[in-house]
Amino acid sequence: MKVLNGILGTEMTVFEFLGCLFLTAVLVATARTVTTLCVRAVRSITKGMA
Repeated sequence: MKVLNGILGTEMTVFEFLGCLFLTAVLVATARTVTTLCVRAVRSITKGMA
């Protein structure tokens, strides 16, 4: 059953829409984790050099 009309004008089912939302949430969480780890690494390196 085609319910939602996506932002790009593509027809999506509810399950496809939920799947996209889930994948987006996972990507955002991963990006935040990677950013946090990078910041910690850089801080520890700069502390070691100082």
